[in-house]
Amino acid sequence: RRTLVDKVLAHSGRCADSTFQILWKSGDTTWLPYDRVAKLGVLKDYFAVLGIEHVSEL
Repeated sequence: RRTLVDKVLAHSGRCADSTFQILWKSGDTTWLPYDRVAKLGVLKDYFAVLGIEHVSEL
């Protein structure tokens, strides 16, 4: 399955209550809650940049 998400740019909030700013391949950005982005590979990439492994560390 092809993803239309380019990357996670930022987050707001803590732990599983966080929302994430998503950059779409179209160039648009939107804010989505954790439960909508939890399974996206780009979220793991974002966590790696922050030096964390799990949403509970936010």
